[in-house]
Amino acid sequence: SRSEAPILLGWIQKLPAQIVRGRPWIDVYRANTLALSGRLEQMEPLLDGVEQRFEPGDPGARALLGHIAAIRAYAANLRGDAARAIEMAALTEKYLPAGEHLNAQGLVAYALAETHFASDDMDAAGLASLKMLRVGEKTGRLLMAIPALCDLAATRKAQGRLCQAEEAYERARQWMVERRGLDTRVRCPYEVGLADLLREWNQLDRAHEHAAIGIDYSQQYGVHSLLVSAYVVLMRILQAQGDVEGALDALRNAERTMQTYHVRLATRIELQTTRGVQWLAAGDKETAGHCAREFGGSSELEHIALARLRLAQGRAADAQQLLDRQRPLAEAGGRTGRLIEILSLQALALEAQGQPNEAGVVLSQALALARPEGYARIFLDLGRPLYGLLARLASVDTASKADDAPTARIAGD
Repeated sequence: SRSEAPILLGWIQKLPAQIVRGRPWIDVYRANTLALSGRLEQMEPLLDGVEQRFEPGDPGARALLGHIAAIRAYAANLRGDAARAIEMAALTEKYLPAGEHLNAQGLVAYALAETHFASDDMDAAGLASLKMLRVGEKTGRLLMAIPALCDLAATRKAQGRLCQAEEAYERARQWMVERRGLDTRVRCPYEVGLADLLREWNQLDRAHEHAAIGIDYSQQYGVHSLLVSAYVVLMRILQAQGDVEGALDALRNAERTMQTYHVRLATRIELQTTRGVQWLAAGDKETAGHCAREFGGSSELEHIALARLRLAQGRAADAQQLLDRQRPLAEAGGRTGRLIEILSLQALALEAQGQPNEAGVVLSQALALARPEGYARIFLDLGRPLYGLLARLASVDTASKADDAPTARIAGD
């Protein structure tokens, strides 16, 4: 729980083999530690060996099986296998009584939060994060509480609740300060998540500072999923600052990391979608098209990225068709943060098809949703194509105060 996995593994390795073999929990702890370190190839044989050393009817077998299932649920998420993660989580609930074996319960809650987030089910993801947070509060473990708060913040961002996300990050920071956790691996999700929030609020210098810290800590502690996310956030910040080459370097670092290590399913989707958007921002539609061919097609983020590509290719009607399908799904799922982007892209698609009045109505809806939470980059990153629409809204006062800040910022860019 103090992020000292090498020390724990070193102690276990020094134990005589007969001692370890007679105590299956030692191998369970070792497998758990290896999973948290992303060393899944070494983890699985240990769990198989534990299962072979006891009969299902043995005393304590259910607890062992529940812990093993929890570790496998976590590992399945790292492998990108959502179905397996949910299956193993169900086994954990079957074997472990509610309110007991809290470490395993917390690990499963984390796997479920990540899996549901990748599947665009923000309500289920938020509930799982809250469950993990309760485990962290009961046990006092930073390794449970801080990732739970940061996952909850990520869910709130997708739901368009940026101020609630900021509150979750601040709560995480206070936990780390009070429990001397600022110099541990749990700082990684805090720094990376806060950097992305500040980027959306267009506080780019502060965002850059937090992203750099997130990269340093992720490298130091080998938190590879967060290292990929940190590079993606840095890429978007550098692009916003006009450093196209720096943004592409950050993208290449993210790609190299993902090719080398296991990363969470949500992180894979994040990188696969943002890389295409980045190549579009760099003016390379051909490479962006190649990136889109790797999409699995099941994620909302993939559909949004594909709509951006279709707009850049001059295929506004195709983009409109994609967005028309995603809009009601985002509305029904309460994913307001993504809905704002969908509406903004819809406005551009309508404008490109010669429907300026309809475009103005849709953009006004996006601005009305964005204003209370201070969204900025979601509009700024669309750049000049959106400027004309915003200027027209301002001239006819259609948006009722929603136009001033975004229009001025885009004009300044």
